[in-house]
Amino acid sequence: MSSFGLEPIAFHRAELVQALLEGLPEEARKKYHVGQKVVNIATTETGVVVTCANGTTFTGSMVLGADGVHSQTRKIMHKLSAEDRFSACRNPEPPFSAHYRCLWSNTPRPCAAGLGNNTQGKDRSLMWITGRERAWLLLYEKLPEPTQEPKRYTKEEMDDFAASFADWPVNDDLKVKDIYDSSTAGMSNLDEGVLEHWSLGRIVLAGDACHKFTPNAGLGFTNGIQDVALLCNLLHNATKSSAGPDIGFDELEQIFQEYQSSRKEPTAFDFGVSAAATRSHAWATPIYWFVGRFIYPLYAFQWLLMKYVVAPRMKQSRVLDYVFGEDRIQGRIPWAYPIHTKSKEL
Repeated sequence: MSSFGLEPIAFHRAELVQALLEGLPEEARKKYHVGQKVVNIATTETGVVVTCANGTTFTGSMVLGADGVHSQTRKIMHKLSAEDRFSACRNPEPPFSAHYRCLWSNTPRPCAAGLGNNTQGKDRSLMWITGRERAWLLLYEKLPEPTQEPKRYTKEEMDDFAASFADWPVNDDLKVKDIYDSSTAGMSNLDEGVLEHWSLGRIVLAGDACHKFTPNAGLGFTNGIQDVALLCNLLHNATKSSAGPDIGFDELEQIFQEYQSSRKEPTAFDFGVSAAATRSHAWATPIYWFVGRFIYPLYAFQWLLMKYVVAPRMKQSRVLDYVFGEDRIQGRIPWAYPIHTKSKEL
């Protein structure tokens, strides 16, 4: 990644969300309504009405559901797709299947920052990632059978699962039992899949709501960001060329289709990379065992992978075309979509 002007760094996702929110102007922050739970979305030819659990309603021209793997927006879309006018956009619900499960925990960094390790075994694996202040432990295991049923793990189940990894090495000096912190632990089944239809009427999905990856390759959240960046650019271009303040129903559907079509190939590729990473770490087959154990650790292989696969795809990362500023992240490889420096104002 130094080819793009920076080194990889691990940080808590909540810190990024907080930084983005606090970086907004005060007037923009007033438009965020936190603590709301969506229970219904009504969509018509002219707009949408969102109803929340406390009875509050919001009206608008569209809904973007970037609300995670258990997306309430997607569930409402499924309900609406029973209507004849939306039947062509029907997805199964639940749409994804889990083949693996994962426990994660974080702790104050006990070793040098920037170091990471991967411990592999048959149907199980471990990832260790260190940031500037904290470190993250992730424990993976293949499920006995694939499942679509959601699972909430209790603290006892998580502690027992961590105990089964107790003597696994995290690095040369530490084992799981030395750093596991039950107070910061979470656990879930790892759903995988990509929806056939990402939109319905005036509703559209992004991120884990429409494509869910296993986390080994770290590509899920980044793809969600790319979804939103492209969709916002398409919507902004449409509003600039529109005679009125609103985008018509037909044009909005075309934008949603262009968005999904443009994201189809990179999403499918990263989904495959994520699935392969999870299975090679856990030695799912003899081929995955050979790749994970002998091929991937080779420096030459990683260099070729970065130069000819990762870097050409990373350079395609999108930015918001209508936000101007200084592009401070520059390296040997130029970005395909650099930040515009025309003005500091929108």
